[in-house]
Amino acid sequence: MCYECGKKAIMRTVLAYEFQFKHDGIMHTTFVAQLPVLQCFECKEILFDNVSNERINQAIREHLGLLSPGEIEGALAAQGYSNYEVEKLVPKLEDILTGCWIQTYEEDYKLRTLLGIAP
Repeated sequence: MCYECGKKAIMRTVLAYEFQFKHDGIMHTTFVAQLPVLQCFECKEILFDNVSNERINQAIREHLGLLSPGEIEGALAAQGYSNYEVEKLVPKLEDILTGCWIQTYEEDYKLRTLLGIAP
């Protein structure tokens, strides 16, 4: 059901989506060519689900040149680091890995330095 108009007119679709976001105090604009969303075909309201949000987070990280959660997890496992050890250096590691937090440039630099990943 659409929360805007109240009608049961929601369908899954794919849209081109440009958006702005703030990172480390600077406004950025980026674009997702094919963003899966839910949209009301009555009032055209766009609804984001987990898939949409994950794709937006991926686009933000790509735009900023940040490591993805998968890259971080892979490097941690390959080098034998526990999350507990790394959280001493990057306290928001768990939030970064679950996609709840987009790491700052400083956090990304610390992770890259620790894991030996070039910028």
